[in-house]
Amino acid sequence: TPRPILAVHLRENGLEYGMREDVDAWKRDDALTPEVAALLQPCRNLHTLRLTGCYRLSTAALVALCEVRGAALRVLHVAGNSQLTEPALAAVGAHCIGLESLAVEDCAQLPAEGLLPLRRLVQLRCVSLCGLCMASDAAVSEAVAGSAPTLEALHLKGCALLTDATVFGVAHQCPRLRELDLSG
Repeated sequence: TPRPILAVHLRENGLEYGMREDVDAWKRDDALTPEVAALLQPCRNLHTLRLTGCYRLSTAALVALCEVRGAALRVLHVAGNSQLTEPALAAVGAHCIGLESLAVEDCAQLPAEGLLPLRRLVQLRCVSLCGLCMASDAAVSEAVAGSAPTLEALHLKGCALLTDATVFGVAHQCPRLRELDLSG
């Protein structure tokens, strides 16, 4: 069953009835389960979902979120999670096809190959993969390949394994790129 605190939060903000357009689950680290994700199904207007600091968000919960609301999402921000695995981003790639902005940041256990399903997202204008310590040149290049024609901003701060090959690849792949963050 859903945790009472998040269920109350959802009701108080009109989310049971789809009245709000975004959900910021910041610091709700123990509240997001597949059961709670199912509560978002009636939120027909939901287009923004921020899961910053939800360090105990499971892969199963993110998959469930993507399945119930992914098609309508335009903005998804997942950060500070050590449990997400490849199937979580596979669900994002499969169900969140309308995303325009995606941030997957500081997810320490996510392997480079986990980024590959993001190539299915062809409408992305902004991508942030900051702090993905296992991200490789090839994985980043492949992840942004689908959205390369529309991509305007790419943030790769703290991706220690990236080399000049990433800059070269992005420069050739992304003709609309206006913002590139390669900070250490």
